[in-house]
Amino acid sequence: MRRLRDRTCSIRTAVIGLIVWLVLALPLSAQVSVLTQHNDIYRSGANLNETILNTSNVNVQKFGKLFTRHVDAEIYAQPLYVPHLLVPGKGIHNVVFVATMNNSVYAFDADDPNQSAPLWQDNFGPPVPASDVQCCCTDISVRVGILSTPVIDPSTNLMYLVSRNKNPDGTYHQWLHALDITTGQERLNGPVEITASYGNLTFDPKIQNQRPALLLYRGAVYISWASHNDCGPYHGWIVAYDASNLHQIATYCDTLNGTEGGIWQSGEGPTVGQDGNIYIMTGNGTFDANTGGPDLGCSFIKLSPAIPNQGGLKVLDWFTPYNVDSLNAADLDLGSSGVLVIPNTPYIIGGGKQGVFYLLNIHNLGHFNPGGDTQIVQSFQAGNGHIHGSPVYYNSPVNGPCIYVWSEEDYLKVFAFKGTYFNATPIAYSPNRVPDGMPGAMLSISANGQKPGTAIIWASHPYQGNANNAVVPGILQAFDANSISVDSQGIPRLKELWNSRMNVSRDDIGKFAKFCCPTIANGKVYMASFGAPNDPIGAGQLVVYGLLDSVRPTAPSSLTASVGDQQVALSWTPVSNADSYNIYRGTISGQETLYKQNVSQNYFTDTGLQDGIIYYYRVTAQNNGGESPPSNEVAASPQLGRGGTKTLSPTSDAYTCAGIYANQNFGAAQNLRVSNDSLNDTCYTFLKFDLSGLSSPLSGAFLALFGSSQNGRVTLVTAQAVSNSTWDERTITWNNMPSLLYPFANTRISPNDQYYRWDVSLYFLKQIATTNKQFSVALTPYRGLKDVMTNFYSREAGVHPPFLTVCSPGGPPAAPTELVANPDILQVNLQWDPIGGASSYNIYRATASGAETLYKTGITSPSFSDTGVQANSTYYYRVAAVNSFGQSVLSNEASATPLPKILPNYPSGFSSSGNIVLNGGATFDDTRLQLTNSATYFEASSAFFKYLVDVRKFHNHFTFQIQNAQADGFTFTIQSDGPTALGAAGGSLGYEGINNSVAIKFDLYNNSGEGTDSTGLYTNGAPPTVPAIDLSNTGIDLHSGHIFAVDMVYDGTTLQVTIRDTQTSATATQSYQIDIPNTIGSPIGYVGFTGGTGGLTATQEILTWTYTVP
Repeated sequence: MRRLRDRTCSIRTAVIGLIVWLVLALPLSAQVSVLTQHNDIYRSGANLNETILNTSNVNVQKFGKLFTRHVDAEIYAQPLYVPHLLVPGKGIHNVVFVATMNNSVYAFDADDPNQSAPLWQDNFGPPVPASDVQCCCTDISVRVGILSTPVIDPSTNLMYLVSRNKNPDGTYHQWLHALDITTGQERLNGPVEITASYGNLTFDPKIQNQRPALLLYRGAVYISWASHNDCGPYHGWIVAYDASNLHQIATYCDTLNGTEGGIWQSGEGPTVGQDGNIYIMTGNGTFDANTGGPDLGCSFIKLSPAIPNQGGLKVLDWFTPYNVDSLNAADLDLGSSGVLVIPNTPYIIGGGKQGVFYLLNIHNLGHFNPGGDTQIVQSFQAGNGHIHGSPVYYNSPVNGPCIYVWSEEDYLKVFAFKGTYFNATPIAYSPNRVPDGMPGAMLSISANGQKPGTAIIWASHPYQGNANNAVVPGILQAFDANSISVDSQGIPRLKELWNSRMNVSRDDIGKFAKFCCPTIANGKVYMASFGAPNDPIGAGQLVVYGLLDSVRPTAPSSLTASVGDQQVALSWTPVSNADSYNIYRGTISGQETLYKQNVSQNYFTDTGLQDGIIYYYRVTAQNNGGESPPSNEVAASPQLGRGGTKTLSPTSDAYTCAGIYANQNFGAAQNLRVSNDSLNDTCYTFLKFDLSGLSSPLSGAFLALFGSSQNGRVTLVTAQAVSNSTWDERTITWNNMPSLLYPFANTRISPNDQYYRWDVSLYFLKQIATTNKQFSVALTPYRGLKDVMTNFYSREAGVHPPFLTVCSPGGPPAAPTELVANPDILQVNLQWDPIGGASSYNIYRATASGAETLYKTGITSPSFSDTGVQANSTYYYRVAAVNSFGQSVLSNEASATPLPKILPNYPSGFSSSGNIVLNGGATFDDTRLQLTNSATYFEASSAFFKYLVDVRKFHNHFTFQIQNAQADGFTFTIQSDGPTALGAAGGSLGYEGINNSVAIKFDLYNNSGEGTDSTGLYTNGAPPTVPAIDLSNTGIDLHSGHIFAVDMVYDGTTLQVTIRDTQTSATATQSYQIDIPNTIGSPIGYVGFTGGTGGLTATQEILTWTYTVP
């Protein structure tokens, strides 16, 4: 925020303005947490906030193994991650949590290779010997302790997990724990022993195998069970506990009158659908639900959520494949993987050992059809073998919404989602297949939203051998999730970026950790392993991968400092391999301590300092290889600066009227005024300023107050010295107001609202000379004019507060600070902090860093738009301040790359649509842009032009058609959040929640009183419901199925929208007063459409679209 500031300052002549200095404390980049298996309750397997790893730096040269952490047993649980955790006595750490089969939990520092000791470690007693619970196979080698992935509640810092024990007396037990993640200590009076009954069944803690990850949802912890190797008798159990006290809420068993039906899902946890219900898949077991029985082996099951004190886990719906009998007979569990939610749709998908995917609608799962699965949305053969690793989902900016899956004896496959179904033919395959045998690959995905070049598929699988009943070597692979190329055999292939065998001596992962997915967080990949290659069976280790940057950066050079009022501006020569810089500061030479970390540029302005104090600085460079030696030392003493100015705000204010009483303002500047209160009363405005922060030399001061004479009767207002500068406004009255000294400054007042100024230099300098720390003045109409005759006032003091500007003697001005360069369309916009005493600025420019030469002179404001540029070329800038004494040193360097002028131009449809980013359910239907379709419920979609466009003035034209028009509608949206912006479904129209935005809606459904045929303007992601403009009496019927043409013309202040029915020629026009650049925070933005459906649907399509600017 910038306001008018003085350019010159002298005792006799002054042009006064105002500075408001804002010091913005920029937060650290937001860091992602991984609190549950496969990242979220939808089990997407995606971290879409990964800003460090990308397709350019994940390669064998830059990426590899950083360190390992050995633990006491095998790791089956996915590692979890919490950033910025305060560990008592050990400070703040990014922490990775590991649970082992020896009933141990470790909390490790997630980043420091040298901190091998855990921050804390707990053990929960002797585990169960694997031989006690395995009746036919040895798929678990030694022991069974913590087998499933825990879950963390960030609001309480509690981790919930299940451990298993065999006591010396031969009894078996399972326990639910709630651990404080900062200490590892038990909370909530835990642990509690897990016991349960359902009908005539009783939970058996020896037989029931707690394999699926825990789920935390709506205050309840969900725990699920199957068995070991089908050793029975067993059932599929799910039990819910109150997360606040570990009391059991609800229990469900899927084969009440039968057997088996285990819930194991290869470690995948229960899933929460878009409707808030719980979804699981079961394995081989009794099925009789088609004849009215309760048994649901080999099925998808929808359960009601468990709510404390209310129960839950009631069967709401289910689906069982038509060939359930043959699946059971062949041990082809349906439930060998978990349920994945397709975001912003009513669909879920899952598959099992048959290799078939089932796409189901959560509003009607389909039950059972013995003649074939024709009653469900879709089924198709996805894999050549068993599906164990659940699919992961990513809405690719290149390929659209996709799922990725890697079954046994197969290639990694990519299936494209088309809004209501999947293309059953993969659009891409990995270059390699997994070895024969179990279990295929476990997948995760990382990306920085839909930013190109950031999406990576991570896959963990055996390097060789069958991991079913053996411990085998493993491999971790990384693939570009977007890049597809056709090989010599005509097969589309994903691009492999890296694998842990490319540099096996450095990056070997060791032994494959079965069913464990990679965890990706903040530039690192955390991967479980069953130990290093030479470790004994039953060992375990955590392997941490990341960017190597093994070359420690060199020290920054040429550190320099320039001073200003209460600030020091630093700059230095950039270091080529530095990721960031650290600033060290002190008040004694050679004793600087760390002051600021992660400074991204080669300059920094230190603000809030004390003038006259000498500060010492050094700078270091930082990357993953470590911190450089320090730079040279510089010393700097902040000062007002020759020819500079400083602005003071009043500490107190009040006014009195002669003969009556005081009106006390108690420091509220917005109430400061001189006004008509009573006839024949003289009004005084008192102002007091604190001078304690000033240092010499000083040359003058000027007072400013905002107002006008209004009726023109008063033309002169006098400033008078106040004898007592320590008055208290709360007790001031006419009878004891401060005594007034001589009048020393008069200012003429006009009828115009503006700042009026009084030269108070002589009185101010006298106060400074006597070391007085308070400065008070009183303003009154000249010669004591009465209140009835004067209308001078400061009615906008809250917007234009009074201030005192202090000046220093002349000299070259200080260097400009905080220069920033913002790219615009075919131009670069520069902005910097104004410098007191500067009469103009000079601009220096170059196309190479550090090579700037003089480019423009005589710039009179602290901003400049450079239009003499070419798109896609980078320009570097510095600025100097100028006054009559000369030119300052140069500012920090800033650079920007101007944007091309590319606009949406689809007058004949979207046959060429590469510049449009599709989100949610948006797709192309031939030459039409389809936002929603009539078959998909609760859908949210958006489609934005991928280039920034000018939104200061424009003409936007598009045609659209809505068929099967029930609900909900769509918007045309202008926003600055990015081309992947997407709001909520239903009446939110895919818009609600998009910040920094302006939208015009076309609404079909009455959600909140807006009617069933309405339009309207909405900003900053507000619910697009009411207020609204009713179209029902205009002849525009959005339900008609007609084609409509829309023209939007914006002249900078007024947005005029005209909707025309191309069949009936009916029109409706609306006008909105709106500052679009100010609303979205930028003169350029992303333009496009959003749409939504809820319990009712519509097919909403954009047919043509053109966008032009002057």
